[in-house]
Amino acid sequence: MSVEQTAHRSKVGGTLAGDFLRASRRQGMMGAQWPIETHSVDQIVLDPNNVRVRDGRGDELPGTVHAVSEEVIAKYMLAAEDLLSLVQDILRDGYLDNEIPVVVCEGDDVVVLEGNRRLTALKVIADPSLLGTESSQVERWIDRYPEHDTPRSIRVMFAPSRDDAQPLLARLHTTTPKKSWLREQQAIFYHAQVSDGASVEELKVRYPTAKNIPRFMQMAEMREVIRSLDFGGDEAVREFVLDSKLRMSSFEYVYRNKKLAAALGLSFTRDGFLEDRTISKGQQAALLYLIGRLRDRSLTTRSDELKAKNAACEELAEKVAALVAGTLVVTEHGDPQGPSGGEKSGWIPELASNNPAGSRSNEPSASPSAGDGSEATPGPSTTGDSRPTERGPNRGDTRVRLNMDGFVYAGTSRGLGRRYEELRKINVSDYPNATHDLLRTILECSIKEMRREEGVVEQRRVPTLGPLIDWLLQHYQDEKNGRMVGLVTRLKKTGKMNSGQLLESSDSLNFTNHEPDFFMTPQEVHAAWDHLKPILREIVGQESPAAGR
Repeated sequence: MSVEQTAHRSKVGGTLAGDFLRASRRQGMMGAQWPIETHSVDQIVLDPNNVRVRDGRGDELPGTVHAVSEEVIAKYMLAAEDLLSLVQDILRDGYLDNEIPVVVCEGDDVVVLEGNRRLTALKVIADPSLLGTESSQVERWIDRYPEHDTPRSIRVMFAPSRDDAQPLLARLHTTTPKKSWLREQQAIFYHAQVSDGASVEELKVRYPTAKNIPRFMQMAEMREVIRSLDFGGDEAVREFVLDSKLRMSSFEYVYRNKKLAAALGLSFTRDGFLEDRTISKGQQAALLYLIGRLRDRSLTTRSDELKAKNAACEELAEKVAALVAGTLVVTEHGDPQGPSGGEKSGWIPELASNNPAGSRSNEPSASPSAGDGSEATPGPSTTGDSRPTERGPNRGDTRVRLNMDGFVYAGTSRGLGRRYEELRKINVSDYPNATHDLLRTILECSIKEMRREEGVVEQRRVPTLGPLIDWLLQHYQDEKNGRMVGLVTRLKKTGKMNSGQLLESSDSLNFTNHEPDFFMTPQEVHAAWDHLKPILREIVGQESPAAGR
């Protein structure tokens, strides 16, 4: 239908025709001067050609009676597009008018092109019988929210034609027109409202879908603390904090660690506010020390020192407590760029100069020979190398179980921990394919747990193994962790591969899961585990001495 024909359709109203035609002729650009009018929900027709619907069961719908097609579309949206959650959101929180549906005139109908799911939800609220046997749930919600003010008429924007609307639909659905707020930005948002007089309990009522507002309060409180520190002329650290290069989602691993929080002398109320916002010189020194290590990447969210059950965390807590008490001071700075390997700190704390000579027994990192007044060498408090001895490659044909030496699950998921226990006990010789299938499950779930710890908010469709591995590779590329980039790249390899490369790839994990004729031998499963173990240890595990030695 031409623009002229569309503009003169009486259904859209006479006041629209002239402006609509002139705007369409004057500017062909997306959305330019497209008119906005208010129309009754029941007069706007759902689009049977919508991608959401055609992807499911809608190919046969064009040309059918509207009442029939809308019922089919509503049931499809219910099954595939999580329609009920949107219905409940509208009943509970109201209909948001900030994103106006886009419609087009086709024949005598006003057809929605953008906003089919929202319009379907409004139609279902007005007439729950569209969902057939599922209508009872909507009716219960309507009774639960008797004061809901769901509109029967909404504002819509008229596109000149379906073709003119396609660039807009592509921009909205094939790119990310709105960038989600970072957790730090969410924390600032909620904390600002508390500063204006709202209580946390009021925020919970005002934002019922917000998760763990007290945790956001903690983040905002600590953000204000570190931004008010005296950086002592250290512009690099000052820039790192004030320019938000220090991600609060990373710093959270410090102040939410109970041992480190106790060492820092920090405690929070039930609502997430600091018990005492007064920061002593010792606390400031300890915070700057930790921030410096995060900056030079000698301390990361995957470091053993931030894992509460690890002995390295205990050592760090002792060092932090000594800094707070003033028995240790930061006197030396390393390379401002930070070591690429991340094995040693660029910030080296030494004993305060006013301590009695030779009284070095309280220094966590002093070597046994430091009592003669010479410079102490930072290192473990125990003599000898405390790291586990490296073993040679495991021979798969000599073991009935996977070699779990040097690996301990250190995550927080009970379900994933249970899977790791099963992996530890399963007989690989008797059940090689079941073991290999479990490896795939564990890898996927471990990456998901890591994403959760990194603050990634999952969308309704949680990514599968392939996209998860892509994310993992990008994560370590961003961290400039060459070792992990190499391991994950081998896991991601596709195309023509030799047998050894295939065993290290995710393709083999997918084949045993999806291909009926593909099977694994015990030796191959051991080889696959040897490649996955260092990846999983970095993601959700920790290194431990081999059992029984």
